[in-house]
Amino acid sequence: MIDLFFCLLYHLNMKMIYYRHNKASTMPDVIEKAEITFNELTFVIKGELNYLVNENSFSVKTGDCIFINAGSVRERSLSKNSDYVSFNFTEDCSFVSVEHFINCITPEINLIISACDEIHGSYYSWEDKIANAVSLIIKIIKDNQISNKENPLILKIKRFIMKNYSSKLSLARVAKEVGYSPNYCDTLFRKNTGHAITDFIIKERMKEAKRLLAEGVYSLKKIALTIGYEDYNYFTRTFKKQCGYTPSQYKSKLK
Repeated sequence: MIDLFFCLLYHLNMKMIYYRHNKASTMPDVIEKAEITFNELTFVIKGELNYLVNENSFSVKTGDCIFINAGSVRERSLSKNSDYVSFNFTEDCSFVSVEHFINCITPEINLIISACDEIHGSYYSWEDKIANAVSLIIKIIKDNQISNKENPLILKIKRFIMKNYSSKLSLARVAKEVGYSPNYCDTLFRKNTGHAITDFIIKERMKEAKRLLAEGVYSLKKIALTIGYEDYNYFTRTFKKQCGYTPSQYKSKLK
C-alpha cells in the first residue's frame, strides 16, 4: 500500500484522463468485464459498488474507496441511487495491486471532491488541476491509514452507523447489530476514538447535513428527515450546537 502512495505522490508522469461524479452525469449501472488500461480511484459517497477485480470480490460501501491498477480485469455493479466519484489516470506504476480502503472519506476529502466538481465544470483544461487534487487525496488517505489501525469491531460499528444514520439509531440498536452489550461497545468505542457512539451518530448526521446544504437541492425540513431527525427544531438545535450556526445560517454562508 505504501508503494502506491509514494508512486502517485512523487511520480511526475501522472496524467488524468477521466473524471466523473455520477450525480452530475448519467452513469451505467453495470460495467462489463474487461481489462482496463488506466488506474482507477473511486470513492463511494453514498450507496454501494460491487466490484469483481481479477476474480476477487470487493463490496465498496459508503465512505470507502477502491484503487484498481492498470492491467486489472474489472467488472462492476451498484446499488440504486449510489453517489460515487471516479478518477482514472495513467502512470507507469502498473505493478501496484488493488487496494480497498474502508471508511476513508474524511471531511477534507469530501471538500476536495467538491472542488473537483467545480474545476471539472469550470475549466476547459482541468486535467492537471484534478491530478494535483488526487495527489492530495491520496496523501490524506496514506496519513490516515498509518495513524488509524482500528479495531475490527470499531470499523463494524462505524460502518453500520454510516449506512443507517438516516433511521432511528441508538446505542442499544448498534450493540445488537454487532453482537455485543451496549456497555462493552461504548466503552471500547470511547477508548479507541475518544467519543461515545451516540456522538459519532450525530457527527455522521451533521456531515451529511452539510453536504446536502452545500448541494442546495432540498429544503431544510427535508434534510432533517433525510438524516434521521423527525423533529426539525431538534435538528436545528443540534446542528447549531455541533457546527456553530443554524442550518439556514450555514446555508447562507455557502452562497
